[in-house]
Amino acid sequence: MKSFTKLNITIYLCLLIPFVVFSHSGEHQASIKLGGQNWGGITAQDNTAYVGSDDGKLYAIDLKNHKIIWAFPTTGKVRSKPLLDGQAVLFSSDDGHLYSLDRKSALVNWQTNLNDGQVARQLPEDKSPWSFDYTKSSPVVSNNTIFVGSADNHLYAINKTTGKVEWRFETNSMIRGTATFDEQNVYIGCWQGTVYAIDKKTGQLNWQFASKGVISSSPALYNQTLIISSRDTYIYGLNKDTGKVKWQIVMPGGSWVESSAVVDNSAGTFYIGSSDAKKLYKIDAQAGAIIWQTSLSGWAWGKPVMSEHYVFIGATGHDHPGWFKTQRGFYALDKTTGKIAWQYQPSKITGFVHGGVYAEPAIANNKVVVPDLDGHIHIFKL
Repeated sequence: MKSFTKLNITIYLCLLIPFVVFSHSGEHQASIKLGGQNWGGITAQDNTAYVGSDDGKLYAIDLKNHKIIWAFPTTGKVRSKPLLDGQAVLFSSDDGHLYSLDRKSALVNWQTNLNDGQVARQLPEDKSPWSFDYTKSSPVVSNNTIFVGSADNHLYAINKTTGKVEWRFETNSMIRGTATFDEQNVYIGCWQGTVYAIDKKTGQLNWQFASKGVISSSPALYNQTLIISSRDTYIYGLNKDTGKVKWQIVMPGGSWVESSAVVDNSAGTFYIGSSDAKKLYKIDAQAGAIIWQTSLSGWAWGKPVMSEHYVFIGATGHDHPGWFKTQRGFYALDKTTGKIAWQYQPSKITGFVHGGVYAEPAIANNKVVVPDLDGHIHIFKL
């Protein structure tokens, strides 16, 4: 089915106990076929994973028995990362709605119109206008309020119990990234390159910052620093209270930065991918200094995920003649050194993007659960 190439080849140790198998990180354990390409991140808890697909469904998957538990249909692509909150799972769909479902039964608690069901996507292709609109804002929750962005140029604050809109804030363009928040503000970027700090309770603007390119990424926080990336080729560290630039890093070769940062608070660092630069970076969050950078095979568009020892990220690729070479891949890198511990090459698919992994994987019960564009969920040993 697939060539799972690993740098640390799985070994079998039978030392004192005959026939007992000890496997290493990266061992492929199972693959589960869904109904479409998987551009949405996975959320996992206990033995269940939740993930959306381009077939318009949200799936609940049994990670122990490797079976689909239920599939809830919408009328649009499901590219958001599901949010688990108590007994509810929440997600947005390209049909324009935010859904709250019962996690066990998939019965609808409520659904709220985000008013972007008629927005046409410009998916990645080999011609202008190069808008590459493939992401989706995912819900986050603070106390009793859900925050989610919409392609109708608004950030919504929604009561998580009733689904009623508490307030909405108008931005200057559509929102495809996912918000983050602290005690006072919720932070979001938008398609015109503006970053906003909005009061969580009132929906009033506190400050805004203008980059010079599309922001399809999601902001991240480290202490007083808001980390955000842009298609203007920069990663920015902004003062979270004022929006002033503390530091900025430019990517080589005019590379967009589609990836969102994942912060390691205990180490004061973050990890982030790049597009044309085809690298994963480890960066000091306070100083904005690159600690290491590792070359990958393709576009590292997605958000990395960390475990205790590894950082994981996927890459997408294309076959367009005359362009620089990019290749699909998925990688586990040593957090300390940046060396690739293991990797696999996803199957090829039809289209300008010829495959790979974009969306966030999940880590649960000593497993790495990977949403592949080939339509499968692949499960590896952590």
